Amino acid sequence: MFKLKGFPLAVAMILLMLGIPARAELVSYGNGLVYDDVLDVTWTKDANLAKTRKFGIVGIQDTGRMTWETAQRWIAAMNTANFKGFNNWRLWSAKDYETGTLGCVQPSLCNKSELGHLFYEEGGLSPGSPITSSATLTSKFTGMMANPYWSGSEVPSNLLRAYYFRACIGAQNRTDKTTYLYVWPVRDGKPQ
Repeated sequence: MFKLKGFPLAVAMILLMLGIPARAELVSYGNGLVYDDVLDVTWTKDANLAKTRKFGIVGIQDTGRMTWETAQRWIAAMNTANFKGFNNWRLWSAKDYETGTLGCVQPSLCNKSELGHLFYEEGGLSPGSPITSSATLTSKFTGMMANPYWSGSEVPSNLLRAYYFRACIGAQNRTDKTTYLYVWPVRDGKPQ
C-alpha cells in the first residue's frame, strides 16, 4: 500500500527511469508568493510590487520603474521590512544557472537565467513573444509588464552597467544602471 504523499515522487522517479521528464511546476501560495520547483526560488506574485509598495524608498516612478541603484536600496528595505516573513529577497540572477557564466545577451533563447527560465521554460514562450501572452504565467502572477526588468548581475567589465531582461521579447542584455526599469523580487528556497 502506498502513501499519497510519496506517490508523486514515485511517479516522477518512474518517468525519469523511462526517460520521460517530470513536468516542472509553479506553485502559487495564498500569501502572494509563487514557488518555482525547478530552480528552487520563490517570486513575488506581483511582478510590479514597487508600484504599490515603496518601503520608504524615494526615486521610484509611479509606474514602479527605478534605476539599478534604487532597486538595490528597495530590495534592502524590503528585507529590512521582513516582507512576507523573509529577509533574503534579491533581484533575479542573469547568470546561466547550469554554468554560472554571464553571456547570453542575444534576442534569442536566453533561457538559463532565472527570469529567462520563467519566461521560456515555465511560460512556454518563444523569442519575440511578450511575457503577458503566457496563459501559465498570467494565471500565476499579477502586474507582469512586457517591459525590461533589472537583474542583480552587474557587467564585470563595466560596473556602470547591469543586465536586464526584455520581457516584451524574451531577450537578455545590459544597459546603464541609470536607466529606469522594472524590478521583480525573488528569493532562494520555498515560501515556508
